[in-house]
Amino acid sequence: MRRPKNAASFYERGHFYFQKGLNERAIANFNQAIRLNPRHADAWRSRGEVYLQIGDHDRAIDDFDRAIRIDPDNVDARLSRAECYCEVDDHDGAIADYGEVIRLDPGNVFAWINRGLSCIEIGDHDRAIADLDHAITLDPDAAIAHASRGWFYLDTDKFELAIADFDRAITLDPDDAINFTARAQAYSAIGDEDRAIADLDRAITLDPGNADAFIHRGNANRTKGDLDRAIADYDHAIRLDPKNADGYAERSQAYLDAGDCERAIADSDRAIRLDPEDAWHWIDRASAHHDNADHDRAIADLDHAIRLDPDNPTAFSLRGDVYSDKGDPDRALADYDEAIRLDPQEVWLWIDHARIHHLKADYDRAIADCDHAIGLDPDNPFAWRMRGQTHLDKGDPDRALADYDEAIRLDPEDAWHWIGRSNAHYRKADYDRAIADCAHAIGLDPDNPAAWLGRGNAHAGKREYDQAKADYDHAATIDPRIDPPMIEHLRGPSSTLH
Repeated sequence: MRRPKNAASFYERGHFYFQKGLNERAIANFNQAIRLNPRHADAWRSRGEVYLQIGDHDRAIDDFDRAIRIDPDNVDARLSRAECYCEVDDHDGAIADYGEVIRLDPGNVFAWINRGLSCIEIGDHDRAIADLDHAITLDPDAAIAHASRGWFYLDTDKFELAIADFDRAITLDPDDAINFTARAQAYSAIGDEDRAIADLDRAITLDPGNADAFIHRGNANRTKGDLDRAIADYDHAIRLDPKNADGYAERSQAYLDAGDCERAIADSDRAIRLDPEDAWHWIDRASAHHDNADHDRAIADLDHAIRLDPDNPTAFSLRGDVYSDKGDPDRALADYDEAIRLDPQEVWLWIDHARIHHLKADYDRAIADCDHAIGLDPDNPFAWRMRGQTHLDKGDPDRALADYDEAIRLDPEDAWHWIGRSNAHYRKADYDRAIADCAHAIGLDPDNPAAWLGRGNAHAGKREYDQAKADYDHAATIDPRIDPPMIEHLRGPSSTLH
């Protein structure tokens, strides 16, 4: 290539090198173009695009600023500066630039789409959907417009609408793996893991080097309980991108589900080394420490997570769980209070809150918490069972029975609901119904010692001591901490065992 003699020639050669990925040569030629013609707006813009590509955002913005001062109507410079603002999380700046592009070129679909996406980032959902709708009106066959609106619906939990938009995007562009990956996330969100996996299979076929697709397929397999396939997918994702912290983070959760706390902790360690500013990695490791009964390390990790993200209700909720298990109900309650303040619509937080009040024998507050939980989700059987247990401990077995009845109606396969109701029957000296409920619980979960103990208690209430002893003995084979001779106390000091 001949040595250029003027600014235009240096600009053209710089553009050639930029397209070839030779960034240093591109910058050198744009420098010469600017030296020869300091008012060459496209040379400033193009040099800014090189800086943007190599991650030098400050220099990129300086160059885009200069290009726009020279030529305020330069649409490409404003689009590039908006992209740079997005990369540095200055979405207000990006929205302003996209707005100017729209003023200059109202038919620019790209500007409408990207202004909508920036509005999502700042939480302005009304403007976001209006912009994305307008982009689709301008070009109904633009796959990227439908996909972008699909992402909006996915982020705002409107999963069926998201699926419809991704359907359209895939019809328009069936070779874009990202749209299959996105639709898979929507399917997973509505619990359709089989369709999610089918979409992710297609995404991987189209783009076998996409580590995110393997991670999402691993998540779907984990949700289905297929931990071996999940771990295999995470393994593959990590091989493709060993610096992707999410691969290690998700695999750590699969190991945790499998009961392998040590491997879970090791993967969380790697995720934290790769991305120490992500609070979720610290929360994940705390979960593994918690499962490993290492309460102090779990609390230390959650303290760090809260410093990174003080508005994360999961960090407070999990720390409340750890304090509860550690025997510190007051700190547990304080953490649940904060978690509820951050996320008052999460029913499980109210149930945990009730559990601590119950533990502290503050039954009225526990019942109030359960009332609130049931108001949020009347189909949650655990809220009914917690309230039933509280009514029972407060001395009101009739209300307890009503709550246990509802818990059983909602989830008849949970042995603990039947055990709870048997306790209420026992409290009313209705031993036959107590025995029947425990027998049902044993049928559901024959390794649950509480069911055998409960039935033993009911038999003892009926003075059927041999049957009681047999149930107590069986409970002790399941949990050696149980002391079968407790029946001596039930029979009285003058009785003798057969």
